[in-house]
Amino acid sequence: MGAVAKQAVDRRRQQSRGSFGVEVAVAADSRPLLGGKRTSLPLPSEPAANPSRVALVICAALAAAYFACYYTSLMGGTHSRDLPWINAHLNTIGRTLILSILAFTACLWAARALGAAAWPARFALVSVHLALLAWDHGGDFQHHGFYNWVLFLIIALPLNLVLLGLFLWYTAMPTPRAFAASFLASGAALALCVGLALVHYQRMATVGFFSHRMQPGCAGRGCPPDSEPNCNFPSTLPWIDLLPKGSQNFWTGSQHCERIHSFDATLSEGGLLTISRCPAHARRAYTPLPNTRLWSIEQKTHERATYQSNVLKALKAELYKKPVQLAAETEAVLARCGEAERLLTRVAPRLERLPPEPPLLLLNGGQLPGEAGPAAAAAGAAGKQQGGARRPMAEREEGEEEEGEDAEGEGARERSSDAAAATASRTPAGKAAGGTTAGGRTSGDEQSGREASTERLNVLIIFIDSLGRRHFFRRMPQSAAALEAVARRGDSRLYQFFRYHVLGFHTDPNSHVMYTGSPIDNHYAQPIWHSYRRAGYVSGSVYNLCEDWGAEYDRMQTPHDHELVAPFCLPEYHPVTPDGEPYQMFKGAFSILRRCLRGRHVHEYNFEWMRQFMAAYDGKAPWLLLSTFHEAHEGSGEVVATVDADLAAFYRQLSPEVLNRTAVITVADHGATMGLNYMYTQNGRITEHKVPFLALLLPPWVERRYPAAAAALRANEQRLASHYDLFTTLHHLLHLGESDAPLPEQYAAWREAGNVTSAVRWGVSLLDELPAGRSCDDAGIPAEWCGCFLP
Repeated sequence: MGAVAKQAVDRRRQQSRGSFGVEVAVAADSRPLLGGKRTSLPLPSEPAANPSRVALVICAALAAAYFACYYTSLMGGTHSRDLPWINAHLNTIGRTLILSILAFTACLWAARALGAAAWPARFALVSVHLALLAWDHGGDFQHHGFYNWVLFLIIALPLNLVLLGLFLWYTAMPTPRAFAASFLASGAALALCVGLALVHYQRMATVGFFSHRMQPGCAGRGCPPDSEPNCNFPSTLPWIDLLPKGSQNFWTGSQHCERIHSFDATLSEGGLLTISRCPAHARRAYTPLPNTRLWSIEQKTHERATYQSNVLKALKAELYKKPVQLAAETEAVLARCGEAERLLTRVAPRLERLPPEPPLLLLNGGQLPGEAGPAAAAAGAAGKQQGGARRPMAEREEGEEEEGEDAEGEGARERSSDAAAATASRTPAGKAAGGTTAGGRTSGDEQSGREASTERLNVLIIFIDSLGRRHFFRRMPQSAAALEAVARRGDSRLYQFFRYHVLGFHTDPNSHVMYTGSPIDNHYAQPIWHSYRRAGYVSGSVYNLCEDWGAEYDRMQTPHDHELVAPFCLPEYHPVTPDGEPYQMFKGAFSILRRCLRGRHVHEYNFEWMRQFMAAYDGKAPWLLLSTFHEAHEGSGEVVATVDADLAAFYRQLSPEVLNRTAVITVADHGATMGLNYMYTQNGRITEHKVPFLALLLPPWVERRYPAAAAALRANEQRLASHYDLFTTLHHLLHLGESDAPLPEQYAAWREAGNVTSAVRWGVSLLDELPAGRSCDDAGIPAEWCGCFLP
């Protein structure tokens, strides 16, 4: 009987083939179903040549639902950069896009009931989808049809492949009951594995450097003895961790840039350009890039692509015949051999600043390399007079006061009649005023054998736009290991901040507070670098996007002594559009592709220029350096991994001498604001977005010389902090050790010394203890963006 039944089933399988062209599994008439009862199972037959009216109505309704939902998801802002509008309507856009995908998929599969009209109906549905793409294929915040289309494919293709797999699986099973049993068993095993993985990744989300964890806040009875009433983030499921590295942009191709090997070119610190190994028949040329530092705000605005347009207009190729001495102000050049080009940069150290800019604070009366003659000597003397260049601590006798210092140890800052004249803090005899900046060093540190020797602390800010704390450890493990290695070898102390919190959705409301201490609507706030420059620091900024936030924040013409922006306006990297819109998926600073420029990753120019800047000034003048990266500012979350190895190498290559006189701050303004995880999961909206990365390296002597500050830093690792606190910390580092008064009593002096606007909201320095049980309101975090709640 078994053989007869099998033959009957085989015959009926041959008779019942679906419109997909594959077999449809059919049971015998009296085959038991899931409940164990025997019942008669009707056998499917060939779809009718004339589909039923019900089938037509169902397919038409699904197609209409798809069109309506997808059309709604294409809604956009009033202009191409209308990010606030997109954020306010992101839920609607995301939900209607998902509904359109579900309706589209259901219509594809329901079309089988249309019989011979099934494939024409599917073809018509796909044609409508392509027509919508042709109607709106934009890549900005007003017309974002191309974004929607890519997201549609990313979700719809895997979904339909899974359904097809289930369909084939079903047809391969002898009975529906066998399919159901295997499906439930496989589903249970998969659910168990996924559940265990999510539990693991939930625990990993609270882990930081040296396996330290974010400690849960607790208040009231039953709390552990060492617990604090700190706020807690809601527990979320980290679905994103289930995806392997590269899974969201593997289809975009290689993440490596094609190197240029056809010729060599060098640019010396003094500005000598040399092209070598270029074939004799190839045309050799060079194109100096404009130094945009002295450009006006009108020349630098990103509106209507003005900044990029002005850079491109300034490019003029020159024929290369022999090594060329470039103009003093040229710090970037394109060297050409045939069709290949290399981008070269340098930092030309300077002694003089154009008036009314403040003079540099030269250390020990020293000269910068390549500078000599009366002008240099005069500038050096001015630096001593205005900046108060000091003898190294190691050269002073114990208790000896520097000439001109107050006996009480708190000197006044001299100010020039010009509002931008330099001032320099003065300190008690034998006491450092903010660490070290240059000169020699003395032994005595029990951990590292190094001691601070002069009185200024350099500050290096590595700003990675749109990088959450968890995502740093997820996609930049080499950099995390490098920071730990620097701390383990004793060259610096590493501090991490588990509850560092955003103030708003995107960059402007966060970075504006970080640098100016005031909300974005204060258009004339003084960024922190002006206070440093007034104190005699030299400042530099490399910003790998064709915009200058610093200039736009304070409407100043020369916010830094050195800046590198012009190379990132080249069309190979920054898209040429009528409005200069950088928000494009496949090109520019926010693309999901590798970021290449003249044969190298864009971020490599950041690191090269940072090393050049530090080599030019370290040990000769105190400096503030900002380096901004945009590789994390894209929807897949994968591109930032291309920076990992180079950032790790940069950390490891920082010499003990540099680290002994430098505060290294690695910080993000916010976490993820793009991609599927942010759009559709609570984990993306809270853990990945509202907790940006922040880590701080400080010389070991700071811990010994200021034990209260070191204890505060350790306590603050677990407490709620915001960008207001980092702004205050940057001022504290500038004025470290000037006074023993409580910090709030020093704010007035800081404001006067740095010409800081009265609109500043001072936070709490991370070197001063943040209150336990701090609320979002206490930290200046708007209620609508608060993600950390008191127990």
